[in-house]
Amino acid sequence: GNVNGIEKKWGGGGNQRGGVNAKRIEEDEDFKHRKITVEFKKALMKARQAKGLTQKQLANMIQVQQSVIQQYENGKAIPNGQVISKL
Repeated sequence: GNVNGIEKKWGGGGNQRGGVNAKRIEEDEDFKHRKITVEFKKALMKARQAKGLTQKQLANMIQVQQSVIQQYENGKAIPNGQVISKL
């Protein structure tokens, strides 16, 4: 109905806490991000330095942005399989 100029919408104000239809997350599910190993980071950096290449030179050789190499060496990005094969 209309009370004091306010019209009640059908189902309005019916929000409830709890979400009966919400799926519960199982406690044993693993939601961790994959991480790059310290060994890979060090191996990439050592191999690049052994060839006397800068991150930018290596990036140009394999046709990726310099930031990609930087993120791999810092462990902030997970290497793409295609990029690894170019290395």
